Amino acid sequence: SGTVLIVARRGGDWTDCLDVLSERYAYRVVHVGSVAEALTTMSGVHVDLAVAEDRKDETIGLDFLTRLRVSHPEIMRVYVTSEGSPLSYD
Repeated sequence: SGTVLIVARRGGDWTDCLDVLSERYAYRVVHVGSVAEALTTMSGVHVDLAVAEDRKDETIGLDFLTRLRVSHPEIMRVYVTSEGSPLSYD
């Protein structure tokens, strides 16, 4: 199976998602807390899917995924926003 890279703050609502991806679907899941950590991880690990989270008034995750579109077009990308963010659909 593939590798999923999740760029999000530690803790939060990711525990269930990480468990499902790794235990039920046998993905290798790498959870990092920053874009710098993500880039370091990507230098040594083939990533199939990148998930990046932003909270209200942030675009760090979106910026990271936008750069990946150019540097690693083969990686699928998912952007996650918090409720009430200008880019979320309530």
